[in-house]
Formats: sequence, structure tokens, C-alpha cells
Amino acid sequence: MRRSFRGQVSINRGDPMQASDIAILVLTRSNSEEDIRNVLLHQSESGLGLEYAGSDKMDICTEVEVLMFLRPRSVHLLHLFEFRTHVLDIKFNDRLDWEVENLVVQSSHGDITFTSTKWGFSHAATRASYDHEFLDGSDEASPLASNNVTLSSTSGDITGYYVAKGHVKARSEDGWIGLALIPQRDGTVNLESISVYTVSGTIHVEVAIPYWPSQPHTHITEIHTVFGELWAYIPHGSFTNLTSDEAIMAVIIPYGTINPNDPSEIHTYSKSGYTHVRLTETDPDSLEGGYDPLFNTISNHRVEDGKLELIYPKTWFGILEARIDHGPLIFHSSALRDIERGEGYVKAKRGHKGDSRLDACVQTGDMSIQLGL
Repeated sequence: MRRSFRGQVSINRGDPMQASDIAILVLTRSNSEEDIRNVLLHQSESGLGLEYAGSDKMDICTEVEVLMFLRPRSVHLLHLFEFRTHVLDIKFNDRLDWEVENLVVQSSHGDITFTSTKWGFSHAATRASYDHEFLDGSDEASPLASNNVTLSSTSGDITGYYVAKGHVKARSEDGWIGLALIPQRDGTVNLESISVYTVSGTIHVEVAIPYWPSQPHTHITEIHTVFGELWAYIPHGSFTNLTSDEAIMAVIIPYGTINPNDPSEIHTYSKSGYTHVRLTETDPDSLEGGYDPLFNTISNHRVEDGKLELIYPKTWFGILEARIDHGPLIFHSSALRDIERGEGYVKAKRGHKGDSRLDACVQTGDMSIQLGL
């Protein structure tokens, strides 16, 4: 069916003077006038359905473009905003100025995209930039925001810019997932969880760290890919778990906590390939009136067959234990006490204070650890 029928659903900022909150325009093109009649529309009070009743003939090509226009308003709280397609791409343009409680977007074989003209990211993610209009309260710069975002595609890509609010969930069976999380229009972040999963595809998740608010963050991050690489440049909340059967490249930034014993866990697992994890020092401004989680963080890094490279900051204090069954172990650190060394093994306590725990294990491969340098 995909060969003879294709198209896109685009969500756009409408006219403030349009008659209804949502206006929809459907455009159909085909090299067969008869096949246009196979595009059927079903309308109800709560939704619009589009059905293609044609056949998968190689010599017929029918395209449909669904243009949705949202009437902008400063506050528009909709309980559920749902999009489901089989083959159509779904594209959300920016400046929508809408807020919904639950956003569900699903396309079996199409791409899902959220665009932004206000933000730009480099691959390093450290040079994120934005147009200052985005954070000045202007309606013109307000994207779509939702307390719960669920995105899924069987074989399409999921990419774009998403407001860091509530729960953000993306899943793909076979496709690229690239998420860039940005603050809300007023510069705040109320993130509860990040959940990203794909069976076969690369995952790239990053945030606008230079503009991330310096405050305690307690969100949970779960990012998993089975047959694909994982790239992450993310803030650490209470729990971060990154797993891949292939490579993991991650930079993790912790933030101050409200209480000294607030939960803080970091886990990575790779079946094979290269794993590089750099844990930075805690954001200094977030420590004002709070506590440093690097005194109380539980970390576990495991690689079955490959290379593990860990870089931890000078502000991490606690006990480290690292083991490699087959291969070299390179370990450099400072301010160590109670050191135990053996073939492919090291255990030591860093500093006189701090109850963090770092466990690293490689079955076969290489291990390199830089702690507090």
C-alpha cells in the first residue's frame, strides 16, 4: 500500500481570528483521477479519520497532505491530542502556542518530526543556542507543550525538539530516534521521566545544557537500543540507565539535591562495542542551599565484550571497585586511600568523605578509568 499512497500530516500555527480552535485542509493529488475517490474522510465531533481504499498498483501514485491549523491562545489545556497513521509522515511546526495534557503520536511507517526555528544544536550539544525571543514570553515563540508525550513508529524516524515537561516517551522498532529537549517558554523545566527505546536504530538524546535551569532535578532516564548506537548528553536526575548491545557515548551532568540522601543512581550496560561515559562535576549554581549528589551516587558500568572508558570528576568521593576478566585495566586517580590491586582488579576509597559507590566490570576487552583528575 505504501508504494501507491503516501503523504504528510502537518500541524501549523493558525490564524488567531479563525472560526474554530482547529481547522483542517486536506489536499489530494494522484496520477489517477479514479484513485482520488479512494481517499475517504470520516469526521466526528472528537476527530477526523482518513482512509485509503485503493490498491497497491505500481503505476498509481496518490498523495495526500493534511494541513491542520491550531488557533493560538496563551492557555489551551486539552486533555488528549492524538495522531495515528499507517504510512503518513507527521510534522509539528513550531510557534503553535498550545498546551495539552496528553500528546500521542503514532505512525507505523512514517516519520515523526517536531521542528524549531528558535533552537539549534551542534553534535557536541555543548554549543546549543536559542533565539532570546523564545524565553521572553512571546506567543510567537511558544511551541507545543504537553505533560505526557508518547511517540512511536514501527519503521520511521522520530526527531525534533520537545519541551522538557512531564513524561517524554519515544519508541521505534526500526528507525533513528533523535530528541532534543528544551526548556519551557519561561525557562523552567518540570521533567519527570525520559524513556527512549528502539530495537534496531541509533538513539541520540541531548538537552540544552547551557540553558538548563540550575535546580534539583529528580527525573528518571531510561534509554535502550538493542541493535544500534546510543548517544546522550543529558542531565542526571534521580536515576539514569543507558543500555545498548553496541556503542554508548554519554556525557552526564548532575545537579544539586534537596536532601543529602536523595536517590542518585547511574547505570550503563553494553553487550559489545565501545562505551564512553563522562560524568561532569555537579552544576555549581544548583548547589546553593542544596547538596552534592556526587557524595552519594551509586554507579554501575558493565561491558561484556568491548572497551569501557570512564571519566569521573574531582568532586566524586566514595569507593571504587573495577574488574576486567580478560584484558588490560588502566586506572588513574587522585586522593586515594585503602588501595587494593591485583591482576585486572582495583579497589580504593577516594577522599575522607562521601559514600558514593562505583562498580565497573568488563568480561573481555579493555578498561580505562580516570577518577578525579
